[in-house]
Amino acid sequence: MRIACSLIASAWLAGGCGSSSGKPSAPSAPTSAPPSITWDTTSDGDHMMASGVFALTGLPAVSADGTVVLLPIEEVVAGPLAPNLTLVEKGRDDHEIAKLVVMTVAEATGETAAPKDVPGANRWLAEQHQAHDWRPLTAFPEVPHAEEGSADHVAQGDVAVDWNEGHLTVTAGGKTVVDGKHDDWLVAPYKMACGDDCDDTCSNPSMLGGVAGDLAHHLLVVTIGYHGTDSCWEPSPQVHVVTW
Repeated sequence: MRIACSLIASAWLAGGCGSSSGKPSAPSAPTSAPPSITWDTTSDGDHMMASGVFALTGLPAVSADGTVVLLPIEEVVAGPLAPNLTLVEKGRDDHEIAKLVVMTVAEATGETAAPKDVPGANRWLAEQHQAHDWRPLTAFPEVPHAEEGSADHVAQGDVAVDWNEGHLTVTAGGKTVVDGKHDDWLVAPYKMACGDDCDDTCSNPSMLGGVAGDLAHHLLVVTIGYHGTDSCWEPSPQVHVVTW
């Protein structure tokens, strides 16, 4: 699976203890390096139309106070594979706060002349780091995919995640903390692109593509991927923030 979307600075400043003048204390400056991206020309990865790939350091990440998540999103497209990257900022309720487009599919395939701006993206990441003090999320183990119709399951410590075609559950310490249906995370059947004389339908069953988290802030990032075939390409994964 590969992984796709936006970003604006939105500082969540935690008020410290007031001084005698009533003014809040200033937030501490980050002591770690900001997340960064590079353009690696030594490998084209899975991309057929590429002179390189994006290499990521410190991503995905969460703000020090656990209120904002920074995600690297890569769109999956049918046809020749092309590198692309958008940095997306989301809140705890999974709503998009802002995004920074680093490179689009059209730019990667030469349909437009605009180049990727890796230096500009790293300047933006450094500025955002001053506001949010990004911390890398901890990746869960690779998800062993179950047979279709059965739940995908993965665990890290005492936190376990299960996904079964729209039904997400999270348990922590043996207690269910998330139990919800997400039909909007599924792909509806659609007509196969096989000509006017063909009535075949495509179906892309979902799977749990990966999980990363900040368990101290009761926060997970879950990637929902999709199965595909040569006739019914898999759509781009969806990446969602889940909290309890």
